[in-house]
Amino acid sequence: ILLVLLGLISMSWYADKLYAASYRQARSGQYIQAKQKAELALLLNPTEPVYHDEFASTLASLAVAAFDQKDATLAAELAQRALSQNDQAIIASPKNVNFWKTRTKLYYAFSAFDPKFNQAAITALEKASELSPNDPKIYYNLAILYGRGGANDMAIDLLKKTISLKSNYHDAYYALYVFYVEMKKPDLGRTILEDYLKNVDPEDKNFTEILSKSKP
Repeated sequence: ILLVLLGLISMSWYADKLYAASYRQARSGQYIQAKQKAELALLLNPTEPVYHDEFASTLASLAVAAFDQKDATLAAELAQRALSQNDQAIIASPKNVNFWKTRTKLYYAFSAFDPKFNQAAITALEKASELSPNDPKIYYNLAILYGRGGANDMAIDLLKKTISLKSNYHDAYYALYVFYVEMKKPDLGRTILEDYLKNVDPEDKNFTEILSKSKP
């Protein structure tokens, strides 16, 4: 019994080591090597949802690379595998907000070669917002996704919510400015930047420069 327990512990330890190596390699762009290690980690411990989630991200990166290389068949196969791996993570832990964020990233990446995935990304991120309703980054990313789909009014509402949750969210102020400019409301856009300079960071050179150039 002791030998069996030691063997199981050793397998779990080695699987974690492989997962960590896969994670590092994926972050440095070594996706093929990361894929190989992730597959080995899952072979040793197929029930760990974090492994499936990380493997999904690696497969998605390989899918995008295949698409860029004009290999649509391989891209579609890798994309399907990525979603399947993410499915397994979510089935195992449906209330893990990080897994839903990963799903959003997958759909966002795949929207580069099929725009219909943009709506799927929105749906996934809305689920993440239900699980983590006070996360300003979720609402910021939702705003960007809605903006990509042409729903600027919704994007603006979400950015306002983002700022209400995090009053110094620089990128949210800038995105709000951009959307107002796109909607032919430059005065409202300038007001947003002025509010940031007044209430958050009066020394922000980027916003100061934009304001100086946008004066009527």
